[in-house]
Amino acid sequence: KRLLIHPTIQLRGNGTVGSGVLVYSGPFAGAGPGEGHCNLALTAFHVVSEILGDRFDRKIEQVKLFSPGLEPGMAVTSARLVVFDKAKDIALLRLDTKRKNMELARVGKVGAFSRLDVFSPVCAVGCPLGNSPLATMGQITSLDKEVEGESFWMVNAPTFFGNSGGGVYSVPDCNLVGIFSMIYTYGKARPTVVPHMGLFFPMT
Repeated sequence: KRLLIHPTIQLRGNGTVGSGVLVYSGPFAGAGPGEGHCNLALTAFHVVSEILGDRFDRKIEQVKLFSPGLEPGMAVTSARLVVFDKAKDIALLRLDTKRKNMELARVGKVGAFSRLDVFSPVCAVGCPLGNSPLATMGQITSLDKEVEGESFWMVNAPTFFGNSGGGVYSVPDCNLVGIFSMIYTYGKARPTVVPHMGLFFPMT
């Protein structure tokens, strides 16, 4: 829970609910003692785009934290977009809180990715349908699903709308290996979700 559930954040706005992952909490560059911490989170770019539209200079007003022991007034903050890559569907946010967060995702080292392949067990964690973080187990099922020229990985861990921006973790070491991006649907008039065919962008 400390490595997978607690670093998860929930993003809300403009009728959209998505997820994110806290990855850094440290002093601001050049800051002196007592000046607070910079808190950064990864999410899917399309979640940010759906919340902010084309006004990337605005804040995401509702960012919910799930670290244990937070007072009610500290569990919700806002965030600003720092940088993004639309093709990779990934974005970095800076939270509007200077409180040090102890519950951070542990990013896997580059060498560890060479051990991941089809059938490697993983856990997807996000906030589907606006729920608090939910964890689902599965396996990597593909390492080469191309979407508009970018290579995504596929997992069969059950996911749904709202998982976007959440983390995908290797098991059993609980290292963050990717950011969940999209889920397969079929049918045009009434699209049906295929919850065991999700794509994430690998941290490599």
